[in-house]
Amino acid sequence: MKSIRFLMKSFRFWLVLIPFFVIVVNTSVNDGYNILLAIFGPLVWLYDFFYSISRET
Repeated sequence: MKSIRFLMKSFRFWLVLIPFFVIVVNTSVNDGYNILLAIFGPLVWLYDFFYSISRET
């Protein structure tokens, strides 16, 4: 549970989450930058999540 609270406070978490919702809401995804954020955003989120877990152990 501690790692989830850390994740919610993480700047990278919100940096990834906001563009993800923008892409979901935006039905006309013609912007290449938005597509790149949609691809790499979850990867950054997963990296941040697993890195925070590895630091706790």
